[in-house]
Amino acid sequence: MIKKIKSENGFTIIEATLVFPVIFLVIFLLFFMGNAYYQKCRIDAIVHKAAVDGAALCANPSLSTLSVTRDSGDPDAYVVKGFPDTAEDLSVQPYKVVIGDMADIEESIKKDVDSKITKLDSGLFSGMKPKTEVDLKVDFDNHLVYSSFIVQYVYKIDMPISLGGNRFSMKVASRYNAAVTNTPEFIRTVTMAEDLILRHGGAKIKEKYSSIIETLSNFAEFKKK
Repeated sequence: MIKKIKSENGFTIIEATLVFPVIFLVIFLLFFMGNAYYQKCRIDAIVHKAAVDGAALCANPSLSTLSVTRDSGDPDAYVVKGFPDTAEDLSVQPYKVVIGDMADIEESIKKDVDSKITKLDSGLFSGMKPKTEVDLKVDFDNHLVYSSFIVQYVYKIDMPISLGGNRFSMKVASRYNAAVTNTPEFIRTVTMAEDLILRHGGAKIKEKYSSIIETLSNFAEFKKK
């Protein structure tokens, strides 16, 4: 015959023994995931800024000579330094966007991103510093009429939790694609096209357009060789 247990002494201890470990595990997981997300946000910010800076330098190489700092007297104001004294000192590189040779800018941006990521710490928990999975990609993607500057970084973050001797890790990819635009040059090009249409008419424009396309095609074939 089964006897009914009338006393509840010890039930609280048993419940706490079963429930508390689960609660603590969930809380620690939330802290770990929060730290991993914090690391991701830091790298996303670095990648985003690098892509925007790279696109700006591709559109206007003269920006490389400038530096922007906060005004010590006014926290809301900025001071721009590095303006060239003469026109000859400007970093003017005509047709560079068309040719697509941006290796120097790509290398400069890549070094800057590498330096910033290397300086990152592990956040709130040790061992959670981002580790490179795939080499950092910095690329100027040129399509003649449309160009973009791409920065991509694939990494992993080890979680301070192990099961059977194997640590959990989270693989993450941060990527940003910034359009390379030169607004003044675009306006001048559109204005020139309008003038040509008004002066010469559609037939001659078509002829000139075919000639330009042929020249660019020959140039592209020559570049491949």
